[in-house]
Amino acid sequence: IEKNANNVNLINNNNIHEYITNFPFDWNDNRFSNQFKNEYLKYYLLYNYGGIWLKPETILFKNIYKVTKNLDKYEILTYNHNILGSQKKSQKIKLILDKLSETCQSHISSYNFSSTIHIIIQKIEKNNKAYNLDNKITGFTDFNNNKITFKNFISDNNTKLSDDIIFIELPDFEKYVTYKWFSRLSENQILNSKLWFNYLEME
Repeated sequence: IEKNANNVNLINNNNIHEYITNFPFDWNDNRFSNQFKNEYLKYYLLYNYGGIWLKPETILFKNIYKVTKNLDKYEILTYNHNILGSQKKSQKIKLILDKLSETCQSHISSYNFSSTIHIIIQKIEKNNKAYNLDNKITGFTDFNNNKITFKNFISDNNTKLSDDIIFIELPDFEKYVTYKWFSRLSENQILNSKLWFNYLEME
């Protein structure tokens, strides 16, 4: 990411309060899942600073300016029904942030905030203020427009990507516990394997 982007800010537990000064909840409060905290952090930063949000497990193949330049014209950038970036002080992002804040106030850690966000994103994508990135650009589909699944990443067959691809997100490998053989591999075995995702990281 640092190789293919400018003005990169890495957020972690040590510097998070440099960017957020008025959390509506205690960052260490276990009543809220890590997923919820990450979502709140994402939309807080997008609303207050603008720009794009990339997950740590993102592999960036080309200069991200090919994507960010669209923020000159569009208020929101979306991909695969997710929000990638926005202009500063976007009211669309504020709407999502307000919904997440309501969850904080009610202290309902099991609240299905994801479905609420998804509904808002669907509405955003229907107006001309959102720019939706093609699935081939974001690595959601391959060069033939076939969906890339978890099986692609752990296969020893290389999946051919589009020449237009800019980035791809690695899946949450720990979530796929049904693949027992994979979960039993050591870190060294995984990193020295011939699995496809290893070749992606060496690009």
